[in-house]
Amino acid sequence: MKTIVSDELKSRLSHAAENGSVIASALLAELKSGKDVSEVIRGSANYFSTKRKKTTYDNYNSIKIVFTACTKDITNKNFPDRLNPQAPWFPENRTDIDPSTFIGYFKNLPEYTSKDFDFFSSAICLDSKVNIKIYDKMNDFIDAYKGENYSPIVQHGETTLHNSCMRSEEVARNAADFYYNFAGAKIIVAKDSANNILGRAIVWPNVIWSKEEEEQSISVLDRVYFTHTFILQKIYEYAQSITIHLRKKINDYEHSRSFIVLNPIEKFGTIPDMILLRPSSSSNSWM
Repeated sequence: MKTIVSDELKSRLSHAAENGSVIASALLAELKSGKDVSEVIRGSANYFSTKRKKTTYDNYNSIKIVFTACTKDITNKNFPDRLNPQAPWFPENRTDIDPSTFIGYFKNLPEYTSKDFDFFSSAICLDSKVNIKIYDKMNDFIDAYKGENYSPIVQHGETTLHNSCMRSEEVARNAADFYYNFAGAKIIVAKDSANNILGRAIVWPNVIWSKEEEEQSISVLDRVYFTHTFILQKIYEYAQSITIHLRKKINDYEHSRSFIVLNPIEKFGTIPDMILLRPSSSSNSWM
């Protein structure tokens, strides 16, 4: 017998792998290996699936993904409905398991870091491919800020995007006007396959870093708003890939003077803490 997983779990694992989860990629490889379940899974667990635990708010649903499995020996002659192929899916024959337990059933996987586990647990909550891009038009800012464009699904207890005070249509337009026409900023936006907003962050492309009377124009990633914690990490990775120099060390409003280097700065190397950032004299962008 092979390891059996539901269609929804297959889809979630495929999207999590596509979105960068190394654990999801390894799990899919095991499931596609064609090996007998005894070569893949510890114990008698099989027939894996997921279910959604939903909390409804005004404009979105907070989703927690719970893994489930049949851990009973369905070949035992005393097992009820032993010859019924649907028996492993009956509620009374299923056990809820957390993500780490689910991963632990797979005997051939390597050790993973806590960061890998956290990324997987978050990514499995979104059954969609994530697309991230930097934009620079006024309408791009409006679309990214308007609450009606936000994803209706968020990771349980983790969204900062839906708590933004700038999500109303009027405020979104004012914000876009400021960032585009006055500040000269850009914006990184993460979207799902239906173009719902999953995350956004302002990019300041021309900020002056002053250090010991030396100056250099650099780019800075501002606070990230997101629906799932793994989106935060993916935006950081994207910002690094497009050679943005710095990101905020602490992703909140209060900490405005500490940064982490994403890409080395020619004059100053990779020192992580900044002292002074100010507008570029050649543009209106500012921090």
